[in-house]
Amino acid sequence: MSRLQELKDVLENINSAWERHEKAAMVMQIGVKGSAYRLPGAKMMMASDGKMFGTISGGCLENDLYGWAEKAMETNTFLTHQYDLSENEIWGIGNRMQR
Repeated sequence: MSRLQELKDVLENINSAWERHEKAAMVMQIGVKGSAYRLPGAKMMMASDGKMFGTISGGCLENDLYGWAEKAMETNTFLTHQYDLSENEIWGIGNRMQR
């Protein structure tokens, strides 16, 4: 799928969430150091009713990402979050939050 089609599909799913009177967040991978399932620019949608569309990590981070998306939806602001999945750490999920 092209990045343009991915963006279109994510935005359509955000619109669908709004039509259901739910809040929605777009999650985007903005950087990668080392290997990753998806490249920077990958996007997904998470809605306040728990519906998700797309993937960033192939499934291993999405539950944690949903928690961050909930915080963003509650505060109506954007957040950035960094994960450390280096070979030195087994599931070294970082906990640094930035605005």
